[in-house]
Amino acid sequence: MHRSKKLNYWIKRERYMMPSPEEVLALIPKANIYTVLDAKYAFWQIPLTDEASLLTTMSTPYGRYCYTRMPYGLSSAPEIFQRIIHQLYLGVPNVVTYMDDVLIYSDSETEHLKILEQVLKIARENGLKFDKTKTQLMQPSVRYLGHISPRLQRLVLQLQHYDFDLKYIPGKKLYTADALSRDYIANDLFITPEIEISQNNQVLMVTYSNNRHQDLVEATKNDPVLQEVKNYIENGWPIHKKTINLLVKPFWDIKEELFEWEGLLCRGVKLVIPEKRRNHILSLLHKAHRGINSTLSLARSTFYWPGMCQEVEEFVKKCQICQKYSRNNTKEPLIPHETGNNPFPKIGVDLFEIEGRKYLGIVDYYTKYPEVFELRSTKAEMVIEKLKEVFARFGVPEIMMTDNGPPFQST
Repeated sequence: MHRSKKLNYWIKRERYMMPSPEEVLALIPKANIYTVLDAKYAFWQIPLTDEASLLTTMSTPYGRYCYTRMPYGLSSAPEIFQRIIHQLYLGVPNVVTYMDDVLIYSDSETEHLKILEQVLKIARENGLKFDKTKTQLMQPSVRYLGHISPRLQRLVLQLQHYDFDLKYIPGKKLYTADALSRDYIANDLFITPEIEISQNNQVLMVTYSNNRHQDLVEATKNDPVLQEVKNYIENGWPIHKKTINLLVKPFWDIKEELFEWEGLLCRGVKLVIPEKRRNHILSLLHKAHRGINSTLSLARSTFYWPGMCQEVEEFVKKCQICQKYSRNNTKEPLIPHETGNNPFPKIGVDLFEIEGRKYLGIVDYYTKYPEVFELRSTKAEMVIEKLKEVFARFGVPEIMMTDNGPPFQST
């Protein structure tokens, strides 16, 4: 949920003791058989009341929507889900629950099947659904609490449990070196499983239906350029840019931001649109007939494809409805300065800086003759001194044009 920060401020947190990964792992003894069941879209299995649902209303390119299930991004969501799943399996032997993962362990196959049947029965009675693709069934060893996700997304999710104020302190004022930045541990230790769910479901700045998702997946499969980009993402990019296809080159400079997600290509939080669906996306972006700048701003925050900004601008300019009701922006003629009939009755004066050195520039409007002086300072006294020098040679002008900067306002 991308705009949950303000909502989190007003939420009354449910306080439920969240076990640490170390505490969970300490509960698991050595056994012969393990099973891990993963709750599918964990937070989305918790329904919201009508009143709570309205609080999650958000604006999208396709209209205003609100969640009917508990969204990712709420500060209290992990505690609520942990409380519910812990209470479901409280008292069931040889079962450990941590967020969306349910771990079963035993020494014998018969005992394991009995516990597994009990776990599934509880899930069926309470409407808890597991992800078949992530199930690790009756294995001698399993991966548990070891998922890997992008570092920033992990940080955001792990900080959801806390209410804090973020203050910036310049490095020059940090008199004591902080250990976190000086001794960073590169290992991904005890990464919590809810992070992978968030990465899968909240990775983009745009939402859409399952049908639209499948349509985009098919269009991406049939787009030869995006398929070539996908191949580079999976197998590595060439060392030199000149060796890749001309149509793929626009992706070279952003290759570190690209990744694949459920059959789609993404650039950070933006969805990469295949060529055959770009006109449809342009229509959706301009559905409210916003101006060029507003439509561009919306497009840049949600989508990406090479040349998108130019296509958006051209699309808006060709919109017949916008042309019909747009104002007639008549061009105002340029009004030139009166220069007079002889040199130096009117001059322009301004201050400027080059490579850290300050200068005073003086130009005669009639002859375009310039004079330039380097200044030790931009105080009025220094400017007056240089102007007097010019006036002594050419006479005092009738009009002096300035930008009314501080040196020219001084009395």
